Amino acid sequence: MPVSVVTDSTCDMSREMAARYGVVQVPLFVIWGSERFRDGIDITMEEFHRRLMNSKENPVSEPPPVDDFAAAFQKEIAAGNEVICPTIGSKLSKTFESACAAARNFPGKVEVVDTETFSGGLALHAMLASELAKSGVPLPEIAARLRSKLATQRGNMVLPDVTFLGRSGRLNKAVVSLAQMMRLSPILQLNHGVAESATQTNDFEKSRRQLIGIALRSLADTSKIRFMIGTVDAPELALEFEKEIREKLIGGCESLTVYTCGPTVAVNSGPRACAVFSMPVG
Repeated sequence: MPVSVVTDSTCDMSREMAARYGVVQVPLFVIWGSERFRDGIDITMEEFHRRLMNSKENPVSEPPPVDDFAAAFQKEIAAGNEVICPTIGSKLSKTFESACAAARNFPGKVEVVDTETFSGGLALHAMLASELAKSGVPLPEIAARLRSKLATQRGNMVLPDVTFLGRSGRLNKAVVSLAQMMRLSPILQLNHGVAESATQTNDFEKSRRQLIGIALRSLADTSKIRFMIGTVDAPELALEFEKEIREKLIGGCESLTVYTCGPTVAVNSGPRACAVFSMPVG
């Protein structure tokens, strides 16, 4: 039976990229006071940034309701497909719980995978799932292949300001307090879905350069690795990252995609955050 890919909007796939891979994105919500915006639908990154610069209220993110996932699953199943659903890590969002609750309405038809990552890392899972599905790989095997990547995927990011992530509760309070007090720019790494401090400097540009070294450290054969490079409202930094990483990849890489993080990710990371995600394709 054919398999469709349904994920959530924190994967930050552009509409063009999602269409190319045949990926359905269920939107999270950006909450701004009494207003609710569907991520990537009701609010663009440009509008989000404009409001952020002029608003006294702090936005928050909210996972999709169960019914939104159920509707997406129902549409694919009604078309004669099974569904693989990789989601943002369960330690980062309750989105995984919503997807699992919806999947229980379709026993044997939907597999939900906690990817333990987000943004470009989640996009890498969605891309792999799509390729496997198009190759005729059955649903249980696709789910198993995605889960096998949890031990080898990587996610590293640098934040010019930890205030946003600290406010969300997704970063250790001691790390937040120290960074704010000392005006540090931390480099974070995802460890099974938990954001941890890898190192930090008192200069964002220095941290940004160190991020590249950390992201590429101990990658023996990069020719079989896919990279996703994302920034929040800072496309010029993404292009610098791309150039510097390509210069350091002696053996090249499977692919390297530059993208812009969406509003939901921006709510929790803040402006000018940068990230490098990678996953081996073999």
